[in-house]
Amino acid sequence: MKPPVDSEYLFKFCSVYTSLTSIKIFNIALTLSQLAATLVPLHSLVHLGFAIKFFRKAPFFEDDLVPANKIPQLPSIKVLTLNVSLKSHTDLHSRHLGHIFSGLQVLQVNHDFFHCITCKCDHYRKTSKVKCKECMVELLSPWKQQCLQLKFIYTESYRKMIEWNMNDL
Repeated sequence: MKPPVDSEYLFKFCSVYTSLTSIKIFNIALTLSQLAATLVPLHSLVHLGFAIKFFRKAPFFEDDLVPANKIPQLPSIKVLTLNVSLKSHTDLHSRHLGHIFSGLQVLQVNHDFFHCITCKCDHYRKTSKVKCKECMVELLSPWKQQCLQLKFIYTESYRKMIEWNMNDL
């Protein structure tokens, strides 16, 4: 396995390739605010994809104590693809989602392992489809509430892509 991507390396890369419109980052070990700070040079970035294993990293909400004015915005990002291994539906929560991703229109969440310790739901053993759906609604609701331009949300569940009705969140 490759070592995690650090902020210094990523910032140098982004400072050189400032005209990128799409980037996918794997094995990321940054906080949400660090990620935003490293991607600031990419003013034309429309699609951002990244992979995070939350078993090895703190959740997004660890930045919630950082004032919003200290976290850069990435308004050019319209499509965000997250490849995640989650331990809880709260791992993707942050009070800064709408601030950082103010122009986000499409969110896609692919999870390769998801046993939610918060609601005791195992998304691959099919604990209960109703309970798993409730858990996914909990995971996605902060994104819908904060990212006001968001039009489409997709999740991968049981190896199928699901388009969520925005009224269900």
